[in-house]
Parts: sequence; structure tokens; C-alpha cells
Amino acid sequence: MRKRLVVKAFAVLALLAAFLVHWPDAAVARAQTAGTPTGSSATTVRVRGTLTDLSTGKCLDDSLGYGLRTNTCNGLDYQNFILTETVDGFLIYDVIQNVHTGSCVDDSLAYGLRGNYCNGLNYQQFFFNFHPDDGTWGIQNLHTGSCLDDSAAYHLRGYYCNDLAYQRWFFIRNG
Repeated sequence: MRKRLVVKAFAVLALLAAFLVHWPDAAVARAQTAGTPTGSSATTVRVRGTLTDLSTGKCLDDSLGYGLRTNTCNGLDYQNFILTETVDGFLIYDVIQNVHTGSCVDDSLAYGLRGNYCNGLNYQQFFFNFHPDDGTWGIQNLHTGSCLDDSAAYHLRGYYCNDLAYQRWFFIRNG
């Protein structure tokens, strides 16, 4: 019985190590803040890049004229986002903020998925779930539990998480 618990513990540690390998910026930030004074409850790391949907090949895009959507990837700041990862105890979440508009990706039951002024509420906090089979990320909202989903039929939306290609995103770091 004890041997099984040890094996399970090592399996959990191996999965955690694999996650950290695939999110190197977070691992570096954790290592750099390891000496953070006690009393500091959270650490953060900021990374700039683009999010591209595996299914449609389109980039997450936010502009004042068109709002939050996906669009053909073009390299402009409308498609550059700053991911601010916060590690608070066992909770790890990201805020996704557009470089051009300054808006944060926001998902609520009342308003749906949209770009909105950044307010620090859980409508704007997302879990990034790594898929090692294809190197993509599932992006799930902390408040609604919905995932970012993009398809030709329904376009960008928050939708129940189903792990299909519509909900798998590549993050390409560019700054």
C-alpha cells in the first residue's frame, strides 16, 4: 500500500515538472521570486505574444472598431497580448490584456466573452491547460468555467470545455 502511494506521488511530481518545462517563463519567475519576503502572497510574470486557434488558424484580435474577435494573423498590436500569470498559493491563473486597446479578455454570464477594461475580477482570470500532444493550450475562464472557442460556424465565444481543436490555442511569444 505504501509503495503505491510513493509511486503515485512521483507520478504527480513528474506531471508538475512536465508542466513547468512547457511554461518556462512561469518557472523562471518562480525561481526568481523564490526569495520573495514572507507576507507576499502572490508572484506574477508577464509575457507578450499572440494566441492562434488550432482549428481556424486565426489570431485573437482586439480593436476599438471591431471588439474582441479572431482575425487573419497580421502581426499588428491588435493581436498582441500580455499574459500576466499570477501564482497565489496553489491557484495559478492568467489575465490576458491586449497591447493596443489595453482591454482585458473578460467572460461573464451576463455579457459573454468580450474585451473590457481591466478590473482584476475573476471574469478576467483564465487557467491555461497545456496539451503536450500538440503544444497547444486550452484557455478556461475561472468564473464561468467556459473555454475560449473559435470556429467558422460560431466564431469566437466562451463555450463549455470539450477539448476539441476549436479550443486549442498556440501561444507565440514575441516580446
